[in-house]
Amino acid sequence: MMTSSIVLTFHKVLSGDLSYLDQSDPAVERYSITASVFSDILSHLSSERCVPLRSLSEKSCGLYHTITFDDGWISDYEVVLPYLLEKKMAATFFITVNEIENLGFVRA
Repeated sequence: MMTSSIVLTFHKVLSGDLSYLDQSDPAVERYSITASVFSDILSHLSSERCVPLRSLSEKSCGLYHTITFDDGWISDYEVVLPYLLEKKMAATFFITVNEIENLGFVRA
């Protein structure tokens, strides 16, 4: 049996609904989901098969899934991390260095 993986990439997970998003940037709404939807997605995944991106090459056989997050939004820490810890799931976070310290993004 070979190793296969599904990579689920998220942009932004919001604690509330999407109605208050900045309408001048349609990409933010298009690529954002609510915490409720994120929780539903996690409920369909197995924590034993959830591995960080860097660990995929170490797996010998089976189907695995990897969860990734783009840009380094503060919601990754405030909203997403508690769900991942509760489910004992790993994830990979990509931080956009130019955004560090900007409003809505992680701080150093």
